[in-house]
Amino acid sequence: MNWAIDIADYYLLENDFSQTDNLKLRDCGCEIIGVISKLFFTLYLLGHPKADFYRSSIYRLLDL
Repeated sequence: MNWAIDIADYYLLENDFSQTDNLKLRDCGCEIIGVISKLFFTLYLLGHPKADFYRSSIYRLLDL
């Protein structure tokens, strides 16, 4: 789970891809959105504090 959190930190906190107007995901790149979504949901259900940090970015990312 820690590795998945590190990946989500990169995509949602360090380089917030939800802030872009045009997101290009090639080959299997689109899988990262599903993986990050599942991680967010899992963290939310566990009451993990990272869920609060990810919430606004993941909502924007899914709304692109």
